[in-house]
Amino acid sequence: MFREGQRIILNPTGFRILALLAGKAPATVTREEISYSLWKDNPPDGDILRNHIYQLRSQVDKPFNKALIVTVPKTGYRLDCNE
Repeated sequence: MFREGQRIILNPTGFRILALLAGKAPATVTREEISYSLWKDNPPDGDILRNHIYQLRSQVDKPFNKALIVTVPKTGYRLDCNE
């Protein structure tokens, strides 16, 4: 993946989350949809999804002026591709 000419290398989980968000953009993807996509009916204990989103944002958003991954409070996340 490239953003503003900079190469971004994602781990497999981050890539799957980003692909899901991109495939449904600009719609919101619920936390439940993301969790099911990653782990089916066996999600891990704790809030591991939040950790994966944090890592993904660290790679995709933090080095740049505008965030692509938007939190939709109490629902999920969406990709803002209007750069």
